[in-house]
Amino acid sequence: MPRNTGHQGQTLCHLGSMSGELAWSINDETVELKFTEIDKGLKIDKIIIPASCRNKGIGTHLLQHFIQLASIYNKDIYVIARPLGGRTNPERLNRLVRFYQQLGFKKLEEGISICHMVRYHSHDPHKNRK
Repeated sequence: MPRNTGHQGQTLCHLGSMSGELAWSINDETVELKFTEIDKGLKIDKIIIPASCRNKGIGTHLLQHFIQLASIYNKDIYVIARPLGGRTNPERLNRLVRFYQQLGFKKLEEGISICHMVRYHSHDPHKNRK
């Protein structure tokens, strides 16, 4: 879990539609999540976690913060899970999909190298949304 030392955050929103980024500075590294509003909710455009910040819970913490922001506005969150690099690597895609699933995301459509996913703002188990 990141320490508060050196942690600075920023959220930018524009009137009429939401877009912007969550950006944190941790030990001279910047982690960020960029997003835009679409008709159905909020779409994560990019998540950047520097190598020195990976596997420390920082990405999870950043995404949880974004989920809280989306919940305030009753917005679903859409993301295309796509591992870095140009080559298809099913294991890396599976790890990434599992990461999002642990945070409440569901698969919408899966391909060889990407997976479209959503996290609905309403977690009513009786709602069967596609």
